[in-house]
Parts: sequence; C-alpha cells; structure tokens
Amino acid sequence: MIAAFLAQLAVIYVPALQWVFRTEPITMGEWLRILMVSASVVLVVEIDKWMRRRKKVSPHV
Repeated sequence: MIAAFLAQLAVIYVPALQWVFRTEPITMGEWLRILMVSASVVLVVEIDKWMRRRKKVSPHV
C-alpha cells in the first residue's frame, strides 16, 4: 500500500513520469480541496454508522 502511494506521488511529481503519463503537479490549494472532500465523506459515513448503532440500541425510535 505504501509502495502504491509512493508510485502515485512519483507519477504526479517526477518530471520524467509527468511527461510519460501526461500529469501535472497538484498544488497546495488542490490538496486542501481533496482533503476537505475526503474528510466530508468520512464524516458522513461516521454519522451514518452512529445513527445505525443508535437505532439498534433503541428500536422503538
């Protein structure tokens, strides 16, 4: 998993690989947007899990 992550970063940031794969570096602003979207997905899933557990504990709701 770490190797795949490092390979992905190499494709994005190593100039020779950028040329081969036609990629461009991701800016800090873009990373921030990526992290915000990812965090929102995690938050929604955790809220869903909390609601489902709560529903199991008190089925009369």
